[in-house]
Amino acid sequence: MGIAGSIEGIISGFNTTEIIEAIMQYERRQVDLYVQKQTNQTNRLTTWNSIEAMLTSVKIQAGYLSDENLWYAKTAASSNEDEITVSSTNDAAPGTYFLTVDQLATHHQIASQGIGSLTDNMGAGTIEISTGSSSPTIITIDSSNNTLSALKDAINNSNANATAAIINDGSEHNPYRLVLTAKDSGAASEITFVSNLEGGTAPDFSPGFDRTELLSWDGLATSNPFVTSDASYTGNVNKTYTFTIGGTGAQTIGDGDITVNWTDGTNSGSITVSEAGTDIALTGAGADGLSIYFSAGDLVAGDTFQVQAFAPTIQNGQDAVVQLGSSDGGGSPISFNSSSNTITTLIEGVTIDLHSVSDGDPVEISISEDRSQIKEYLNSFVDKFNEYQELVNDQFSFDPGVGKAGVLLGDNSLMILYNDIRSTITRVLDGRPDDMKMLSQAGITFDSRGRLSFDESVFDEKVEDNFEDLVNLFKSNGTTNTTYVEYVSSTGATRISTTGYEIDITQAASKGTLTGTSITDPATTPLTLDSTNNVLKFEINNIISSDIVLTEKTYNSGDELAEEIENAINSDSNLAGSGIEVEWVNNGTTGNLVIYSSTYGSSSTVTLDVDPDNSAHSILGLSNGVSETGLDVEGTINGESATGNGQYLTGDSDNESTAGLKLLVTFTADDLVEGAEDVITFNKGIASTLTEKITSYIDPYDGIIGRKKDTIESQIDIISDQIESLEELLERKRASLYRQFVAMEQALGQLQAQQEYLTSIISGLNRNWVLFSKSG
Repeated sequence: MGIAGSIEGIISGFNTTEIIEAIMQYERRQVDLYVQKQTNQTNRLTTWNSIEAMLTSVKIQAGYLSDENLWYAKTAASSNEDEITVSSTNDAAPGTYFLTVDQLATHHQIASQGIGSLTDNMGAGTIEISTGSSSPTIITIDSSNNTLSALKDAINNSNANATAAIINDGSEHNPYRLVLTAKDSGAASEITFVSNLEGGTAPDFSPGFDRTELLSWDGLATSNPFVTSDASYTGNVNKTYTFTIGGTGAQTIGDGDITVNWTDGTNSGSITVSEAGTDIALTGAGADGLSIYFSAGDLVAGDTFQVQAFAPTIQNGQDAVVQLGSSDGGGSPISFNSSSNTITTLIEGVTIDLHSVSDGDPVEISISEDRSQIKEYLNSFVDKFNEYQELVNDQFSFDPGVGKAGVLLGDNSLMILYNDIRSTITRVLDGRPDDMKMLSQAGITFDSRGRLSFDESVFDEKVEDNFEDLVNLFKSNGTTNTTYVEYVSSTGATRISTTGYEIDITQAASKGTLTGTSITDPATTPLTLDSTNNVLKFEINNIISSDIVLTEKTYNSGDELAEEIENAINSDSNLAGSGIEVEWVNNGTTGNLVIYSSTYGSSSTVTLDVDPDNSAHSILGLSNGVSETGLDVEGTINGESATGNGQYLTGDSDNESTAGLKLLVTFTADDLVEGAEDVITFNKGIASTLTEKITSYIDPYDGIIGRKKDTIESQIDIISDQIESLEELLERKRASLYRQFVAMEQALGQLQAQQEYLTSIISGLNRNWVLFSKSG
């Protein structure tokens, strides 16, 4: 077993293992002391982690209470969710509205003529797809994507405002049709398809007739029917013409008249076949321009064939139409049109989703305050705080009977933290009404056991009598003297000011603009745009538009022209929804266009991109126009520096009083005056203050808890190193003891051997002496 193995005293008779372990156990007392220290420190670290977790839960609940979304939440309800569903934001005003859905918005949808197979060659060249006034998307078609199936994929992989699909209508010869659907619903999103393909069967979205299909064609029939090349469908619905050969038996074309009866399912008639190759036009209701002819040969009575007529419009795009109000009692509802079935602009803060046309009474929409969750969050806050407080109280406890104390008993940092949080909850707010400056006035108090409690009846009374002051008791708020400055947010570094911080705006925010040069007023000399001069291209806020195609027409006023350009820009696939505004500035017989970005600040720009083909830049006076970048708001708050970003002005982080105070400033340059434009009073609610305090306490770098944990972890590491060193020392001592006992046993063995040797010599001498004595 080596030196650390058992060396029980063979010679000495000692139990050396027990002796060594007894010595080592005595020596380990110092290690045990360090292990106990390590355990204590680990328990302290675990407890601080638990306190941190509890405080985080309290912070989360306090954060909810400091968020105005909780206090000003609205709920929206519909009396008939099969027809209308609604949702609301905090901006919605409580009220009741009645809506009737007259018409749902639909997507324009068109289908091509029938095509024989998915692999039919569509030709080569380009196709152009646009919806409404949007710029066309141009797609190149070549040998890599010229089948019907590949063409569909090419459209879907482009940025066209329409999607493509292929349907099979069950026809025998030409069953496949390319179907295009506008991405946006509404009457203004009509699809325009232009084909510049050659060398194949290009998709055709014009009304027309498919080739004839033989249904039951007796083997004796040798003649075949065909649609004439100049037949033009004048109808507007998809339908099928079915033809039946009259007479009896086989009949030879040219040998007497042959009657052929037809029906389109609604209308019917007959034609007479007298000669082969002669065009025969259907007549009467339902004929709709169909004309056919027969090749030479025989027709057999009873045989049938059919011709499909197709109208490209499967579904018209239309706007949704709703009526706001009720005609009961002589009311006069307001009619509202929307390109979408989701309406967000009719009632502020309310989103209305239309599902079906109304069938009966108007749908009642009710918007009301949603205060159902406030008390739930308050109770959660109280519960989480009491859980935290119970944990902290356990640390301050001592049981003299068993001599057991809390892990953090006497920890000064915990005492400071505990007292600070309690004082925050019980503090009296400055600058608030006398009846709403403490949580106790809202029903939140400490009971006789020191636990936080919530009296809902007191709270309910304040909700009804003093709701705004109740809200401000919990959350931070800023109040200004004008409507041009609005409090947005603050940070823990923002100082309270009940007397007010002066706001001095030295530069108002502005939008980026492009101001065109003077052109003749279209009201004086009408301006005609055609395919040679109707394309624009911009870079707005660092986004480059597609080619923007203006409607080919003659414009008779500058306002009409500006409206066309504005709608075209906002309908562009790259700039859609950007909210660009275009203004016509009238200067008598001349005028100029001004294009405004929708955003404010130094990143707001409107410039022309390179001239596209058929550019309208010059004729509209934009080629030599002047672009001006927008300006960020500039100014000070309480005389301290602030940074502008668009219309938002935020106190710099190193400010003494206004650090992190964020304001929305909507003053224009004309509104500015010498000195302060406004004053903001700022106060922090108790929930906001508590959230900030806990955030500072649990900060992993600068917070009290983080520092305490770092210190404890360092101490644990030091103790671990000390234990490791002592363990190594003890192992060396154990080894030394084993070596000493081995040496002792070896020495004893040598002494024993010497003893035995001397004993044997003495014994021999004794024997010789006896013999000598006898012989003498």
